[in-house]
Amino acid sequence: HDECNGSDVFGSDICTCRPYLAHAIEECMRTAQQGGCGVVVYFRKEGRSLGEVTKYLVYNMRKRAEGGDSAAEYFNCTRNVAGITDTRFQAMMPDALHWLGITKIDRFISMSDMKYDAIVASGIKIVERVPIP
Repeated sequence: HDECNGSDVFGSDICTCRPYLAHAIEECMRTAQQGGCGVVVYFRKEGRSLGEVTKYLVYNMRKRAEGGDSAAEYFNCTRNVAGITDTRFQAMMPDALHWLGITKIDRFISMSDMKYDAIVASGIKIVERVPIP
C-alpha cells in the first residue's frame, strides 16, 4: 500500500486508499484465521510520489471542478497542478518482501500492475492475483 495521508490518516472522501488498506488488513486477518499468514507492506511515499502539498492542491482542484468531483479527472487535475500525472516507480518495492524472506505469494491482492511486475521480476513467484473489489 502506498502511503496516503489524505485518506489513511485524515479520511478524505475524495480518495479510495483507506478502504483498500482496510481491505488488505482484513484479508491478512482472514488468512491468519485459516492458519496462514498475511503481509501488508506500507510504503512511505505519499500518493503518486508527488508529495502531500501537491496532492492536496489536486484534491482542491477536483473538489472545485465544474460539476463536482470526478475520479476520472484525477490525472487531468494532477497534470494541471504538477505538470505530470504520476511519478511512482515500484522497482524497490520487492526489497521489503525479500528482507522478510518471502519467495512465494499465494494470493497477491493489488490492482497495481507496476507492483506485480516488480515482484515477479525480482524472482518472487505469485500463484494467484486477486482483484480488489
